Amino acid sequence: MTTDSSQTQSVDLHLVDAVTGETHDVVAGRLVVAGFTGRDKSGVEGHLEELQALGVPVPDSTPAFYELDPSLLTTADVIKVDGAMTSGEVEPVMVNANGQWLLCVGSDHMDREIERSSIEMSKAACPKIISSSCVRVGALMDWDGTRIHSWLDQETTPYQAGSLAELLSLSTLLDGASETVGTLGNGAVMFLGTVPIVDGRLRASAHFAGELNIPDVGEPLSVSYRIL
Repeated sequence: MTTDSSQTQSVDLHLVDAVTGETHDVVAGRLVVAGFTGRDKSGVEGHLEELQALGVPVPDSTPAFYELDPSLLTTADVIKVDGAMTSGEVEPVMVNANGQWLLCVGSDHMDREIERSSIEMSKAACPKIISSSCVRVGALMDWDGTRIHSWLDQETTPYQAGSLAELLSLSTLLDGASETVGTLGNGAVMFLGTVPIVDGRLRASAHFAGELNIPDVGEPLSVSYRIL
């Protein structure tokens, strides 16, 4: 699934390595959001069946890759949405900075009303928020051991909780994206999918926060924003 590149607008991202302090100025010219990226195929198939039962159009194959306008990307701590029922999903995010892959954390904010008719349009209806902090993927020693969480409205109980072991491997997702939407070169940003909601209850909120806890990195990569 692709967008017309002539109608897209690049975004300047200023990222800081959480380990070394190195800065990376990236002109983000492509945005790809992966969906249905769970490693447990039976779980993915069950989720697809649930969506179909609700009348939601689902992709013919998984994982799915949705190419969106990169102007949706932001590191802001406040976003504005039009829909009354929108919500975030915490995700690992890859950024290609001059051929070097950087890992950030982000939120695939979506319009849940629009999702009933089009998953791609629901993703395109809202900003895609990423952290300004990152780490080089080469420095990541334990991908599957990296924990991922999100919270709503400053609640202490996680809205989502899991690990990257629940998602397809990084190489599988990058290869799948390249085969589907083309090579993700310099300036490409890719959201890698998410883990389930803890209680299975989808909710809108006025505030969303998420983080990646990476073994041996120290402070987690985090993203936090208000929704207007």
